[in-house]
Amino acid sequence: MPGPLPKYAITLTAEQVARLTQLSTSYSAPYAEVLRARMILLAYQHPDWRNAEIAREVACAVATVQRWRRRWQSTDSLHDAPRTGRRHAFTPRARAQTMAPACSPPHEDGKPLERGSDEKLATGAVAQQIGLSLSEKGNLCREAGEALIERLASNALTADDRCLLAKLITRHFSQILEDAPERETLLTPTAGVAQAKRAKHKKAMRSEAVRPATKALIEILHHKPHVYGINRSNWSYQSLADAYEKQYSQRMSTATVRRLLQEVGYRWKKSRKVLTSPDLHYRETVELVLSTLQSLQVDELFFFIDELGPLQVKRHGGRCYTPKGEMPTHPQIQPSKGSITLYGALSATTNQVTWFYGETKDTTAMIDLVEILFNQYHDKSRLSITWDAASWHRSHELVAWVDDFNARNKAHGPAPHIDLVPLPSSAQFLDVIEAVFSGMKRAVIHYSDYQSEEAMKSAISRHFQERNAFFKHNPRRAGKKIWQVDFFEDYNNLRAGNYREW
Repeated sequence: MPGPLPKYAITLTAEQVARLTQLSTSYSAPYAEVLRARMILLAYQHPDWRNAEIAREVACAVATVQRWRRRWQSTDSLHDAPRTGRRHAFTPRARAQTMAPACSPPHEDGKPLERGSDEKLATGAVAQQIGLSLSEKGNLCREAGEALIERLASNALTADDRCLLAKLITRHFSQILEDAPERETLLTPTAGVAQAKRAKHKKAMRSEAVRPATKALIEILHHKPHVYGINRSNWSYQSLADAYEKQYSQRMSTATVRRLLQEVGYRWKKSRKVLTSPDLHYRETVELVLSTLQSLQVDELFFFIDELGPLQVKRHGGRCYTPKGEMPTHPQIQPSKGSITLYGALSATTNQVTWFYGETKDTTAMIDLVEILFNQYHDKSRLSITWDAASWHRSHELVAWVDDFNARNKAHGPAPHIDLVPLPSSAQFLDVIEAVFSGMKRAVIHYSDYQSEEAMKSAISRHFQERNAFFKHNPRRAGKKIWQVDFFEDYNNLRAGNYREW
């Protein structure tokens, strides 16, 4: 490689070569010192190498190689330069009080945690007793850990060191060591290091029991945030962490809150709106509808009746395929080209739709629809009609007309008898024709731009004609769950808003 040789040549004695070789292959020494030892050895073994070649070999910056070549020539040391200021001096009693909670599970001290940290130890009871700050306690724990690593590397572990290693490996890597013979012979130095390496690359074993910290979070979830002085009506990860800190004097990150709750299967779910019926005779009314439906004879029909509209004749929004980066739009305010009101009746047994268009939703329109059904199915013995609890469906005028209509037909000879079987209040999901209307709107109303009422009516009529033809050639009853008697024995199954299932 072109360019001058490095300015600082490296010369080593046999003792220095042996020491640096041992350090460059050490697994317990600080990684920075291992890297520096490799730099110096390469510079000594290859005096013709430039700093860039050494940096490439050890994967570091060229400036780093230059700095440590210069440092070694002047000090023969690979340690960092002393920092400014005075380091804290710790008494043996302070060291013992700090290491005790670090070597035992936090929940033994009454804290619902599984593992400790410098911050959790410094905010605990020990810190209050001996008056250590977070940085002081962290420095003390690091000093004790470095001393332990040095004794491990030199194979000079004591019986207490072996017990401490066993606790640390068991707690931090979740290894189950229940069948060990004795604590003093639990781990040899090489076995302890190998077990720690394996634990880093394997997924830690999880206990079947719920973690204490998770139990504490679930307990908090069972209360409202205002109980913990938080001005919210619902929980968030941050508010849960704040409540946990207030309750247990331990700080927890939002990521930890999320992970602990997800481990036990907790997920965010949006509350679902359901209909509740004010009808005092709700069960009796539903039982009448179901019993009528289930007891139909061959010459009897059951109809679901409802209205739709008024539908404005204008440009409607809806789903459509669009190229990437484009967004279909439609005006929020636009002039209407007219409106239509649709009246429909769905046969429960034949799945055929009868429909017509009107002007308003009132009793007169319902009477017209009943007359259409009477004329269309004149050869049947009974026509049962069900609809929701709209005011024009249960008006005195309509009931009186049906009674008079049945009496006149009975006097003139055989004719279908009209039975009214209304649905209870707020039970629109039992009216199966709602699903038929919904499918029609998705097919011919959504993303439409009809120019006149006649165009919209033509599209709707064609949709129903094609639907009737399909079910005429492919017979199937209307609805699904509404035909399952056992399903309705549990009235909790009557979920609102899911009329597509009925």
